Amino acid sequence: MNHIPPTLALLAVLAAGPKGAAEDAAFALDALEKKAGHFFTVKGVDWKRVRSETGKAAAKAKTPEEHYAMLVRLAARLRDGHAYVRTTDATRDLKWPGPVLERGPGMLWCTSGAKVFVKNSWGAAEASGVKAGMEVLAVDDLPARKWL
Repeated sequence: MNHIPPTLALLAVLAAGPKGAAEDAAFALDALEKKAGHFFTVKGVDWKRVRSETGKAAAKAKTPEEHYAMLVRLAARLRDGHAYVRTTDATRDLKWPGPVLERGPGMLWCTSGAKVFVKNSWGAAEASGVKAGMEVLAVDDLPARKWL
């Protein structure tokens, strides 16, 4: 069974926290520090700076999209590919408030044993039929696992 990092578990429950951006930020920052703070030094996360910048961004967030962006940026600052902000039924239509910049292949991969799978796809990859759960067999004539 795969271990779910504490950062993923905590960010997934943010929707259950307080409603305002400042309250959500305080809830997330405190919970992340308590449950996953021991990872910050190893990952090179300057937590004092993250707390300060997230608090300032939360205070400026006036729309649901800005609130969402602040939480997504917080997740990115954790330097953990498993961390993300999960929306709820009520917030699932929220869109990133800025321009969407597509770089790279338009998909995320993960490994399970010797196999490689698509974790998520977007943009051109999604438009060409790439879906989460598909197995990646080869890249440039190399087996996917060897290519990685």
